[in-house]
Amino acid sequence: MLKNIRISTRIAGGFGVILLMLALFAGLTWSQLHSLRDVSAEADNAEARAIIAADMDHGVGKATIAVGAYLEAPTEESGDAVIAAIQHVRALAVDLDALGSKNGAPMIALKDRHLAEAQVFIDLYQARNGLIARMQKTAIEHRRNIEQLQGLFEGRGARDDAYAAMAASNSLLVTRARVDRFLSGADVADFDEAQAPYEETQSQLQDIARRPIPDDARTLVTTALAGVTDYWTDATTLRELEVNVRQAVAAVEVTSKEAVALVEVIRETAGGLLAEADARFEEIMQTTIAAILGGVALAILIGMSIATILSRDLRRRLSQTVDQTRSLANGDLQVEIKGQDGRNELAELEQALGVFRQNAIDRRDLEEQARQAQDATAAARDTEARQQARVVRDIGAGLDRLSRGDLTEQIPNPISDPFPAGYDALREAFNTVVENLTGTVARITDVADQVRGGASEITSAAQDLASRAETQAATLEQSAAALTQMSASVTSTADRARQAEHASRQNRDIAQSSTEIVRDAVTAMRGIEASSDQITRIISVIDDIAFQTNLLALNAGVEAARAGEAGRGFAVVASEVRGLAQRASGSAREIKLLISESASQVKAGSALVGRTGDSLEQILVMAKEVSDQISAIALAANEQAIGLIEVNTGVNQLDQVTQQNAAVAEQANAAAASLQQRAEDLTQEISGSAARTSETLIPSPPSSPPAFSAMPMSSSAQTETTVRNTVIMAIATKDELDMIVSALSAYNHNTKYRALYEKLIRQQDQVYELAG
Repeated sequence: MLKNIRISTRIAGGFGVILLMLALFAGLTWSQLHSLRDVSAEADNAEARAIIAADMDHGVGKATIAVGAYLEAPTEESGDAVIAAIQHVRALAVDLDALGSKNGAPMIALKDRHLAEAQVFIDLYQARNGLIARMQKTAIEHRRNIEQLQGLFEGRGARDDAYAAMAASNSLLVTRARVDRFLSGADVADFDEAQAPYEETQSQLQDIARRPIPDDARTLVTTALAGVTDYWTDATTLRELEVNVRQAVAAVEVTSKEAVALVEVIRETAGGLLAEADARFEEIMQTTIAAILGGVALAILIGMSIATILSRDLRRRLSQTVDQTRSLANGDLQVEIKGQDGRNELAELEQALGVFRQNAIDRRDLEEQARQAQDATAAARDTEARQQARVVRDIGAGLDRLSRGDLTEQIPNPISDPFPAGYDALREAFNTVVENLTGTVARITDVADQVRGGASEITSAAQDLASRAETQAATLEQSAAALTQMSASVTSTADRARQAEHASRQNRDIAQSSTEIVRDAVTAMRGIEASSDQITRIISVIDDIAFQTNLLALNAGVEAARAGEAGRGFAVVASEVRGLAQRASGSAREIKLLISESASQVKAGSALVGRTGDSLEQILVMAKEVSDQISAIALAANEQAIGLIEVNTGVNQLDQVTQQNAAVAEQANAAAASLQQRAEDLTQEISGSAARTSETLIPSPPSSPPAFSAMPMSSSAQTETTVRNTVIMAIATKDELDMIVSALSAYNHNTKYRALYEKLIRQQDQVYELAG
């Protein structure tokens, strides 16, 4: 599956997986931190509830103490202190209800009732105290009146009246004592026991009033009797008021106890919530730590796996590519190009190498075909040369005999050594000429030999030129086609090599970009490592702060213990702060340990990423080497393509010139054939024909021209040149010689044909003279 994935896509995918995992870890960490924040808020809420519960407990106690202080000193300030203490607890209950406690509303209702009860109690107690003060004033005033009455009676010697006044005073005193005992907390029965002394006091005063006493004494008795009656009326009212006060105090105490019980419930609930929040905090911390450690380990494992897979695959494929490229560079075209399947950069490089190898094989095959064609051409030339040598030898021997005047022997064609088939028509023509000349050799030997010699010489030269030109044109055309194919193949090879060079450069750029990405990753890992060290230092500072807070809380607890009851609430707060500082210190130490482990793992990850960067550096070096090799191959292929294009251009020009030469040779051959026919007509006329034919019969030329130009000329043939020239001048027409001269003028640059051309020019001049 990896073979169809590009290298850049693999690297981007690998880093994308790691970044995705980091994003997931960040999301998980954010979620856990959000949960920790919620738990911390819950813990803060529970702690606030606990603190409020402690303050409420302290407030309830303070309210109870204020009630006791009011009972001891019922002043307006002490009453306000009771109301303020209860209102303070109610305000704490309102804060507790704002924190969402289900006990907040009941506590508010309880404190409202407590306030109402306390207000009733204070009002009743103030009325009681006012009534008591008035009763005490009345009792003291009228007891003094009774004592004054007793002194008045004693001063006047009325002992019985004095005794009765003293008894009334004692009874009033007993009444006051029993009433005061009731007011001091005794039962209502004690108050009821005070009625008898009161009645005795009233009876004794009434008895004294019924006696004959002085007016001043009667005034004192009347005043005392009214005052005692008023005292008892107030006492009766005070009895009911004292009962109500006691009920109000009991109600206040019951409400205070209910408040204390509810505060205890609130403290237990807050403590449970705080313990639950601590447990959840610890659970979330453990889960977060496990997730972070597992995520880091998984990210490191996946990163190592991705780096290992990519580096191993790239190293294997690049090593294979380098080996194959080196083999191709050394000329080993039998090497198998592996790894061409796929759509990644290395597969494209292997495909380019495959195309380069196939082009090299095609070029080698074309060279082999060209060599075979050259060998075949050389063999054909050798065969043709041997046949021409045989023809030249046999015809030369026949001509030699003819030059000596020997017409008795013809050119043989034995079965054991047959005459060349391509030149057999020439042999037969020669034998026919020999037979025809046998009867007329005596008369026209000189003329016939000259005409035939000149015609044969021109025909041989023209046909030889035409044959060679056609052969050369065909060979050059094949060579031009082969060179065109080879040029196209080499050009395609050069293009593929340039494409391979471009792909190799892209591969090198991608590898270099991957190296830069890995360097950035190493830098990022080092930044994470530095951040981990900084976090460790910050956590150490937090640990020190927690330790100092713990010491301060401990000292605060000691000072609160020394303060006794007044510092009890502060001691509770100090204890809670100390516990919180200890938990914060423990959490800071655990986080410090986890951060230290994470820093170690980050260092290991940084080292692995660094090793990955080194591997990519090596891959980049190998990619550069492959790119340089392919660049050299592309340059060589380009130079070969340019050289073959130049050779192809030259061969095409040579082919055009050869085609033109072949056309000119055909024209010369036709003119020579026409000239030969006229020579035969002249021979017939010389042989005594009665009338000249109106049209000239042109025999078919032989299929393969004999190479007369290469015949050795004997001395007798040279002596017959003048006769042949005379015959030619007699039979050649002006137009035919013009055609021959025009055809041979194209070959004036050739030494072989220049002499013939000059001789024809001279003959043309002579023919002009004869024609004139």
